Amino acid sequence: MKNKRKLKHIAIYLFVMGALLGFYSWKIEPHWVKYEQINLTVKHLPEALEGKSLIQISDIHIGNYVNKDFIKRTFREIRALKPDIMVYTGDFVRLVQNKIPLEQLDEVMQDVPKGKLQTLAILGNHDYGKNFQDSAAADSIVSLLQWIFDKSIEK
Repeated sequence: MKNKRKLKHIAIYLFVMGALLGFYSWKIEPHWVKYEQINLTVKHLPEALEGKSLIQISDIHIGNYVNKDFIKRTFREIRALKPDIMVYTGDFVRLVQNKIPLEQLDEVMQDVPKGKLQTLAILGNHDYGKNFQDSAAADSIVSLLQWIFDKSIEK
């Protein structure tokens, strides 16, 4: 009897912890923006880059995971910082019913902040479609990003 009650308590505990972790990863973490200004010493940094700012954005997951108005608002806040260099480090999209949400990505990326000197981007695992193995999906995202980034570099 004691063991059954103990197992029941463990099962309840695991269920509650799983539910809390699920809620965190569904509602809190995707909307957690962290602005941090760090002055870094970089050996052999070209003089032309001294004092320049770099902003890195990752995991925007356009799709049904993160509200696109939230992303657009965050992009406006970042654009107001007038970064010299912008770096996007992957996971631009999240699959919606096994499809890449290119139309939503296009809409959101119209407000994308760009660097005064340079804008760089790499893909993440989510950008490669179902099972992270769809190179055609990745190619579609690259084409869209190239068009958006090249269309007007902020100066």
